[in-house]
Amino acid sequence: MDIIRNKLLSHRGGEVYKRSLKLDDQLHALDAMNAELTHVRNNIEDLSKSLHELATESLKTIEGKIERIRSDESGQMIAIRADIETFQHEIQKGR
Repeated sequence: MDIIRNKLLSHRGGEVYKRSLKLDDQLHALDAMNAELTHVRNNIEDLSKSLHELATESLKTIEGKIERIRSDESGQMIAIRADIETFQHEIQKGR
């Protein structure tokens, strides 16, 4: 193999051979970059899915808290209205 390579390098086609080796190295580098890019894209997709799931869980948690607060406030409003009615009756009795 070395003999053939040396003959090719010694002839006029040596420059073409050198360029072909350089292009071959660049092609291998591009293949490696493409593989890394694919890996990064997959990671981005996985992270996006995780973020979506986390956001969905957080939203459900917040909605649950809001519902509990509304329920508590509703119960408090009923109790306050009952107290107001009681006070109004007592005021009416006192007159």
